[in-house]
Amino acid sequence: LALRKGALAAELFRAEGLLLSVVVPLAGMLHACASPRIVCWGLLFCERLPHWLQQPAVAQHVGPMLENALPFLAAASCRLLASSPVMQDEEVCGALAKLLLALAGALPQVMKAVLSNAAASLGAPQEDSQLLLQQITDPLATEEGLAEALRETAGSWQVEHLRRMIAAPTSGSALEWGRAVSSQK
Repeated sequence: LALRKGALAAELFRAEGLLLSVVVPLAGMLHACASPRIVCWGLLFCERLPHWLQQPAVAQHVGPMLENALPFLAAASCRLLASSPVMQDEEVCGALAKLLLALAGALPQVMKAVLSNAAASLGAPQEDSQLLLQQITDPLATEEGLAEALRETAGSWQVEHLRRMIAAPTSGSALEWGRAVSSQK
């Protein structure tokens, strides 16, 4: 999807559902990757998609595909922020900043809505989510500034995520099993 590969990209976008069938699973697995390099490659692959909205030959194919992929990309971004240790890597933060700025620049209202929903579904603190949305949709935002904000957000969200995980009761735990056995006696 590099800009210099216009003819190939046009064919990929015209093949209905082809790129969506790549983007959705890619977005779904990024948060589980331990390699910062793989996460960066995945984010930067997706970051190239919005550019093609400005290309008249493929814009009609890119728009619907991008709108279908946005919820998955937003969820992947939030899962990375909430639970992935690779978010402490500067390159990963930079790649995520690039992706979020590209998506917000292409479809600002849709991006704001899906990112807000994705953050809420993970239980991210609402104040942090709102601040992040403001930073992403700020027309003066820079990649470097957003990357730093993402690193800080990741730290905050990961602490909150761990706190909820520790506090949440687990079904089938040894403690519950022990209680059930002792109550039967």
